[in-house]
Amino acid sequence: KSDKVIVTGHGIDTTLFVPDESKRSDKFKMLSVGRIAEVKNYETLINAAKILKNKGVDFSVTIIGEPAITVDNIYEQEIKALIEGLGLSGNFKFLGKMAHRELIPYYQSHNLFVHLSKTGSLDKTVLEAMSCNMDVLSSNDAAKSFLPPELVFKENDSQDLADKIISIYNGNLHYELRDFVVKNHNLDNLINIISTIIKR
Repeated sequence: KSDKVIVTGHGIDTTLFVPDESKRSDKFKMLSVGRIAEVKNYETLINAAKILKNKGVDFSVTIIGEPAITVDNIYEQEIKALIEGLGLSGNFKFLGKMAHRELIPYYQSHNLFVHLSKTGSLDKTVLEAMSCNMDVLSSNDAAKSFLPPELVFKENDSQDLADKIISIYNGNLHYELRDFVVKNHNLDNLINIISTIIKR
């Protein structure tokens, strides 16, 4: 806490990150975007995916991002081995690094954004997904301040994550999340706040 801290919100271009329901397919598609590293906790999602498969849920998982350092490369190989060992290779796709604007069709075409980061800070990708009106599930402490409790799962708890995914899959859980981003994190607001601070 400090008098010098000014909360500005993130700058999400809500005219660029927009919903397009025509791109969503009938198959249930999950998405996760970010650096591939142990702090991103992908094994919780992988183990939840095994629970889903055992229950006969038809789904796919797209992971966009790449390792940044050597230890991250090792982690990527470990989670890919876990996926293969659990018989989930047909359910997961790793697309590697992608330019920012290239993410938009993936936000628009997938049903659910899963956020597992243990950093405690709010990732921009969550807000971008919400701006495209995706359903979002998160275990991150920062997300607890604005997401409904039904969209927050316990950290490292694959069963809790799987249960909440199934609720969304069955159409029992859906919130319109875009309005929150437009109101609190859109780019125009950020520019106005920073401009006011500079003038002051």
